[in-house]
Amino acid sequence: MGSVSDLLVTWWASMGGLQSSLLEGLGTVAAALVGAWAISWQIGRQARHAIEQNRLNERLKLRLDVYREIEALCVRATHAEVALTGTARSAMLQLRNYRSAVSMTGRPAPPRARIEPLIPLQEDATGTVVGLIQAVEKWRIVDVRLGVFQTAFNVAQHDFLEAWQSYFRSALMLLPMDPPAGATGLIWDPPEEEAIAEFALHFDALECAGGQLQAWVVDLRRELQLAMLGELFEGGDLPVRRPLDPRYFAITLAGHKEAERLLLDTPWGQAHAEATARVKAQANPS
Repeated sequence: MGSVSDLLVTWWASMGGLQSSLLEGLGTVAAALVGAWAISWQIGRQARHAIEQNRLNERLKLRLDVYREIEALCVRATHAEVALTGTARSAMLQLRNYRSAVSMTGRPAPPRARIEPLIPLQEDATGTVVGLIQAVEKWRIVDVRLGVFQTAFNVAQHDFLEAWQSYFRSALMLLPMDPPAGATGLIWDPPEEEAIAEFALHFDALECAGGQLQAWVVDLRRELQLAMLGELFEGGDLPVRRPLDPRYFAITLAGHKEAERLLLDTPWGQAHAEATARVKAQANPS
């Protein structure tokens, strides 16, 4: 009995004219197999590319949604602060003008400003800042460095409320009050120049606190555009705010650690650290 190779040679020789047909058939089968593999590989490659593209599109869509949500809150916070400080400024100027008119006319008309319209404006301004803090906290997963703005708005809210309380107490004493229903005559004792000058100082503090808040809102809007929309506008950049007053220092995501250090070295930061220490001490009594 011959070897297997001898048998194959003998079988191949006996094929005669069928050899070329057999080779053509095998070639066709091989080409079909290679073609099928290539098509399968191409389909798989396209599927993986489509999945990756969908993932990218969803990520960009989420970033755009986050940007729109926080941007809308930034606009609301800006408008609310401007409305409050604008009305507060008007009240202060009306008192100043009244005192100036006394020396010229003797009996000018009382100011039209009242304390009541200021209260809902202050509540709205405070509420919009709370909304910003909550939105930044909710979306920190997009960029954990956004947490620096959560700290910044807590600091700004603390300073703004401190200034507001001083302004409000002064306004409550100085501004005219309308009489109760059925009564006549304003409830008002015209203030002296010294009281109006002190009131103006309280307004200056309120305006300063509002300016600090607005500065950090501007910074947040800049950083949001770069962080959330940067992939859509490659190479785009925006200048960093350059404040003349160091109290209004700029906050950037790149410099978030230094900004956090400065923010924690404030009355709010110190109060927050003390409160945190108390909670830890209560949770782990020695």
